[in-house]
Amino acid sequence: MVILGTDGQAKEIQCNGTDISERIAFEEELKKSNERFELVMQTDSGSIWDLDPVTEDMFLGEGFRKNFGIKIEEPSKNHGNFCDSIHPDDVKIYQNKVQYIIHNSLDKQWESEYRLIKSNSEYAYVKEKAVILRDNKGKAYRVVGAIKDITLEYFYGELEAIEKEFMEGSMNQDAKLADLLLNYLSNLEILFPSMKMAVFKVIGGKLQNFATPSLLDLDDLDFKDFELTLNDGIEIGNSFDFLKNEVFISDIKQDKRWDKLVEFANKIGVSSCCSLPIFNSDGKLDALLINFFESARKPRDLESYAIQKSQRILSIVLTKFQYLENLHKSNERFTYVNMATNDAIFDWDYNLDEFHWGEGFYRIFGYKKGEEINKISEWASFMHPADSKVTDKVWDDFVNNPVENSWHKEYRFLHKNGQFLHIEEISYMIRDESGRPLRMIGVLRDKSDEKEEFYLNEVQHEITKNFKKEVELKEILHAVLKYLSAFSNLLGGEVWLLGKKGVEINLLEGYWTDPSPKWLKDEVYGIGRDFATQVLNSGTFTEKKNLSEGTRYEDINPELFTQVKSILGIPLFQNNLKVGVMLLYAKENITLPKDCKLFFEPVGKLLAGEIKRKQQEEEMRLLFNSAPELLSIIDPSGYFVKVNPSFCKVFGYCEEEMLTKKFEDLIHPEDKELSIRKFSISEGLLAKNLIIRYRTKAGLYRWISWNSSDEFGEEGLVFSFGHDITEMVALQTTLDNASKLSRLGSWEIDLENDKLYLSATTKEIYGLPLDSSPGFQEIIERFLGDDKMLVENAIDRAINQGEPWDYQLLISLPEGQERWVRSIAQAEFSNDKCVRILGSIQDIHKQKSNEIELAKNNQLLEVISKVIEKFLLVENWKDAIEEVFLLTSKTVVLDRIYYFENHVDATTGTALFSKKIDWYQEKTNNFKENDVYQNIALTDYPQMISVLEKGKVFIAHAKELSDCKLKSTLEEGGIFSTLIIPIMINNNFYGFIGFDDCTSERQWTDSEISFLLTITSNLSAAIQRSNSQLALQNSSEEKKCHTREHW
Repeated sequence: MVILGTDGQAKEIQCNGTDISERIAFEEELKKSNERFELVMQTDSGSIWDLDPVTEDMFLGEGFRKNFGIKIEEPSKNHGNFCDSIHPDDVKIYQNKVQYIIHNSLDKQWESEYRLIKSNSEYAYVKEKAVILRDNKGKAYRVVGAIKDITLEYFYGELEAIEKEFMEGSMNQDAKLADLLLNYLSNLEILFPSMKMAVFKVIGGKLQNFATPSLLDLDDLDFKDFELTLNDGIEIGNSFDFLKNEVFISDIKQDKRWDKLVEFANKIGVSSCCSLPIFNSDGKLDALLINFFESARKPRDLESYAIQKSQRILSIVLTKFQYLENLHKSNERFTYVNMATNDAIFDWDYNLDEFHWGEGFYRIFGYKKGEEINKISEWASFMHPADSKVTDKVWDDFVNNPVENSWHKEYRFLHKNGQFLHIEEISYMIRDESGRPLRMIGVLRDKSDEKEEFYLNEVQHEITKNFKKEVELKEILHAVLKYLSAFSNLLGGEVWLLGKKGVEINLLEGYWTDPSPKWLKDEVYGIGRDFATQVLNSGTFTEKKNLSEGTRYEDINPELFTQVKSILGIPLFQNNLKVGVMLLYAKENITLPKDCKLFFEPVGKLLAGEIKRKQQEEEMRLLFNSAPELLSIIDPSGYFVKVNPSFCKVFGYCEEEMLTKKFEDLIHPEDKELSIRKFSISEGLLAKNLIIRYRTKAGLYRWISWNSSDEFGEEGLVFSFGHDITEMVALQTTLDNASKLSRLGSWEIDLENDKLYLSATTKEIYGLPLDSSPGFQEIIERFLGDDKMLVENAIDRAINQGEPWDYQLLISLPEGQERWVRSIAQAEFSNDKCVRILGSIQDIHKQKSNEIELAKNNQLLEVISKVIEKFLLVENWKDAIEEVFLLTSKTVVLDRIYYFENHVDATTGTALFSKKIDWYQEKTNNFKENDVYQNIALTDYPQMISVLEKGKVFIAHAKELSDCKLKSTLEEGGIFSTLIIPIMINNNFYGFIGFDDCTSERQWTDSEISFLLTITSNLSAAIQRSNSQLALQNSSEEKKCHTREHW
């Protein structure tokens, strides 16, 4: 510093110096160090980083880009990029740890392991080491670190641990191969998350799914479909690549080998796969290892390494388990051979008359030690008496014949439980040099199962054979019960069937052997009925022993219990539907099969099905024979199999004659081509209102409208039904001929002079005076409804475009009537301009009306066919009546339909009738005794009843009737017009059905009356069938009542 004197002049300069050499040297060294660090960060491939913990500025070495593909930016952004590259499951843990060490501890370094996401989406396992620089207060001001890729070390370590666990588990004596594989593959899938693994095992010459851990939680995945598709037509012996070599499929959706499995691949979310064969010690394919990948790519290096190792390890483990399994089977085979055999081995010393029996004797026949055969004289007591008589003489001859050694016989042998088993004896007699018996070695083999299977087939065959007979159900059941009684040496049997209402069980048929006392079947009736009900309700085979225990009938002859030792109850069910019960009455249970339940249950199922089929067949036969329509059954070759009486009546042939003819044999030659095109059983073409001419035996032709069903039965038969429409066709022909004589008029529109010219016939058709001159608009106004606009548009197109027309139109006449006409017109042009329109008009009213009527008649025929079909397809006509009434009402437009049934007052004997069904507005009501219109005397309505009793149709309009009860009834019901048809059963007036019109005084047409008569006729046939069934049921009820009175 400068020191001044008093005069203000500088006198001296004083200096003070400090040595800063060390600081300058340090700063220079630090600068060089930073420059070196920056150069290292730029040039070194190592993953080194430098972090400012305050600003979080971070320098990343070039190794982050080279090794992991992490983008290196300016320091302020690098820290964020680095954290974003850490695996989502690891980043939070890593950040919390780093923050704590830097800011909440005095540690100067740390080590950590985590996963980094590489730019190719793979995960890298890394190990990080970092050094923390702190000031004298312990505050971190700089952190420098480096990370090392330890992915290979990690995967090799994890893979080794998984393999070790798998191999150690396979050494466990109780280990199950499937569980081991699921655990092994699951661990590999955790190690490689984007890969799904599966093992398919060769089982029964096919590849089958054995272990698929990642697919077990897919509820909607049917893995069996995958297996079947994979193995479609592929046997293990075939030389397919994926069964012999390693195969990689880069894109499942594009590879033809997977064309059937694209949907499967989509479900499990995979795009590519590779498969490796696993061979056993014999070099044969034992299993297949399949690896699926989520994206269309090849296995990565580590995945490929793990897959190859898995193939080798799986081969070792599978071979080991196969060896152990074969060894286990071999040991078991020897251990259990004697326990499983059906042979009772014996050794008989002829001279000492002593028997030695193997363990099989006691196991097969149920005896204890000491109860076996000890002497040859005891053998006969163990045989069935009938078999013992047969073998006694043969045995003596065998023993005394010195050259006979082999003995082979089949007979029944007594079991401890009292039953006889079917056995086969194969023995060998050892003789001395002179031929005298010394010793006999033999076996008794239980053949009961084999024999009873044979007998079961024989019984089923006999039942089927009986049901093929063209006789009534009762006669068939009698024959079946007789056969079973003889077959098992029974007292007899009964068949109880459930009634039509499904409530009460009825005895349909019984059989008792001749030696049985006459009183037996009556005495056993009550017990049988209760037991049959019990069996039917339980639905299971039941054997009732000790009949006297718990019996509720005090008056039963006690001798019954000595005659009947047991009752077998066999439920008769068809597809889980109750049909009935068969009861078999046994004298001694020793004559029954070894397992009665196992033997008789299939018999019951067969019998139930045959009974149900026979019942339906009898009901169908009744309906078939009583139907007024032409019904027939045709086989695939076109021959008639069956025709009904109505068919024979119309065509004059007997049924036997018709069965020798084909459907096409009677067709008119001109109609055959149409029939072939419209009806062919072989080509599946069904007849639908096929109208053709059919020849009678007299050589005449009848017009028939045919319809047919789908094929039914094993023979492919077709049910066809026809309606005779000869009279209707004749009427149509007459109408067609008459239409040819209809009138035809002409007309002209002169457009140049604006004039309309009408011929005299045209004026007559329009109902105009001959001297009239109507205008164009007046004629246009005569066309009704849409026809007016149709004609106006036709005239416009004729004028502008020259289009002709030919229309059938409806016009109005001056008196308010309507008439169908045919209008034909053609425009005339001159110099490209329409100058006139020339046309004709024809009165086609009769022809058109007949066409409409014919269309309506065809509709009636179709409805009749449907009604016939409805009644044919139900057992109870009431089940179809609502649909029949609905079809009838819609076809002829009715407001109400009702059905009355006649009956007699039990007290007074008065003839009455009561309403049973009332249909209106698409609703059906069934009436009870306390409803209206019940118990009405026939004499209250004499006008109506007198007509109906004669089998004639009664038609009335309410306002035209004189004052009477019928008139009041109609007016009270709002009925303008009614048509009533009697229901005749066996030519007796059974009831009637009424059809009402509540809107107008209807004029019933002939076609409508014919249609309603046909509906009523089919209803009568259905009622007759139902009554026949009811009569059969009442017959059973009378029998029961008779039995109760006897008690």
